[in-house]
Amino acid sequence: MGAQVTLLDINNDRLRYLDEVMHGRLTTIYSNEGNIADSLKTADALKRHVEAHPELIAGKEPLPRALGMHEFELEGAREKRAIFTFDLWMLQRPLDFLAALRGSEREAVLSMLKEAGGEQLASFPPYPRLTRRQFKVVLE
Repeated sequence: MGAQVTLLDINNDRLRYLDEVMHGRLTTIYSNEGNIADSLKTADALKRHVEAHPELIAGKEPLPRALGMHEFELEGAREKRAIFTFDLWMLQRPLDFLAALRGSEREAVLSMLKEAGGEQLASFPPYPRLTRRQFKVVLE
């Protein structure tokens, strides 16, 4: 069993190098506004799923691994991919970190995010909190 790892970066040389040395064990994506938009779609799908299933009890019943499919665009090609709840669980940590920053530290991170096409993360809408129990994603 292995982890599904996706790395976003704005350095194409680094991404190519990681593609070569990781031999497909890591998905690399050039960071841009489209990737953040895909995360927004995933958060929206999770909200809709939780609203449609009020019987879900925090920490008890695992969420489905995938909540359906959504369209995405990568380097001009349009395709569909699964909406994974795991992706949002992984996104919580950097969003929590960003929310805790104040003053010049926050400004420095926001500047870096803007340069990387990720300024939308600063105002990422709230979505149901997730945690992992017995290797499954569940509501917190």
